[in-house]
Amino acid sequence: MQVTVCGKIKDISMYPALDGTAELMARVERLYFRERYVKRGEPNELKRTFLKKHGITGRQLNGVIFSLAGEVDATRKCLQRNLDTKERKVGVVKERIEEALTRKDKDWFKLHQYKRQVAQLEGKIAKLKERMLLETPSLCFGSRKLFRKQFNLKENSYHYHGEWLEDWRATRSSQFYCLGSKDESLGNQTCQMLPNGLQLRLPNCLTAKFGTHITVPVVFPHGQETLKNALLTGQAISYRFIRKEKGWYVHATTERIQVPTVTDGKNGALGLDLNADHIAVGRIDASGNPIESWDLPTLLLGKSRGQIVAILGDAIALVVHYAKGNLVPIAIEDLKLDKRKVSGNKKGNRKVSMMAYAAFRNLLFSKAYQEGVEVVAINPAYTSVIGWVKFGIGYRLTPHQAAAVAIARRGLGFGEGLAARRLRYTLCLPVRNQQRHVWSDWRVVSRMLERSRKATRSGGRQARSPARGTPLSRAGGPSTPTMDGSPGFREYLPDGSQQHCSAGECDCFTIVVPF
Repeated sequence: MQVTVCGKIKDISMYPALDGTAELMARVERLYFRERYVKRGEPNELKRTFLKKHGITGRQLNGVIFSLAGEVDATRKCLQRNLDTKERKVGVVKERIEEALTRKDKDWFKLHQYKRQVAQLEGKIAKLKERMLLETPSLCFGSRKLFRKQFNLKENSYHYHGEWLEDWRATRSSQFYCLGSKDESLGNQTCQMLPNGLQLRLPNCLTAKFGTHITVPVVFPHGQETLKNALLTGQAISYRFIRKEKGWYVHATTERIQVPTVTDGKNGALGLDLNADHIAVGRIDASGNPIESWDLPTLLLGKSRGQIVAILGDAIALVVHYAKGNLVPIAIEDLKLDKRKVSGNKKGNRKVSMMAYAAFRNLLFSKAYQEGVEVVAINPAYTSVIGWVKFGIGYRLTPHQAAAVAIARRGLGFGEGLAARRLRYTLCLPVRNQQRHVWSDWRVVSRMLERSRKATRSGGRQARSPARGTPLSRAGGPSTPTMDGSPGFREYLPDGSQQHCSAGECDCFTIVVPF
């Protein structure tokens, strides 16, 4: 797993050399894009020509080629992602049109707007397909957003075109990349970390003005030890120099050292259920019984990207620290939120956007890898329904905490069989007697819960018992409600039936709407 650390260059005397290098490498990148992707030039011939013409080393040109290839690949993936999103939107709107046509009182104005929306989306889809068929990718060095500002200078706080042009040129030449390799000394031939700073090899055409090498003093406050370990083990280290508003920064990327895994499923597991405003955590023992559950608030509405990363990072640090202390792996859902966002309403889309699943997943895997905690991504199908029906009622858990318990159990491979003695519904033949998955029964239960939820939505929310976190059979006992986490734990319900949670089944339950 790769890790990137950042440090600021505080010595402003180095800025002229960095500015000149960035301007040269940016110009080389644009010219190479034209010759390679527009004119379809041969790579080896282009490399020989560029080395002689622009006065740069082979490793410096390799860094330009590698960075440019990443931009081209990212552009094509973004086009494909936008195309998939637009096609899903068209399908959703067409379903709404069919639904509106089946109603007795047809709203023709709404139907007209739906048809207009379909026409607009289909037009955008056609343009995206045309761009994807082109051999030359569409790139704008300097960003399209800044490029369009020249057509509305006053609205974008520019007094004349030359002021915009100055920002445009500065943005196009604001960074350069130094590609690393394991075969090179200190992990990089162009930029090397020495005790007194980073020694940067300048292009040949700038040596007369700035010299062959410059030593850039820089400190990485959150990753110096990681880079030192990479140097000791001979790992490749790539450096990207970026000019921002407050000066020049260096981003160093290398492989994180493999940490031995300290967790084991024999100790249980920790399930995480990500929601719009909190993370529900549920812990199970080796037999699959819930023993602990709690919520970590993560209010992300109206927060910036940096604030979102900070809030999620603090919550994830607590979870990983707890998992490492108890030697239990972590289980999460492998969500595909893009499809859910398209098919939902505005309120649901806002909740999905607030979840920030990509940032949550990346931060969790990075922190867990660093601490030696195993993370398992499971299929999210029916985890909320399974958790609520089998554990939410009997253990007085919230729906999200019950879902976290179901996630942890699926991460360890526990069974999800459904026993429905008091379900008020006759299931089909057991799964062992027919060729179908157990989730087919949970699909039926999910639909029943949805109908009950719609029927009672106007009746208010269900009152919650103060005995949350305790098996139902002990909620009304004289002693203080506690949860027994011993393996093979079995309790008797008031009606004499048994609850076999360790066996992956719950023989006696009643469907209750969780809202």
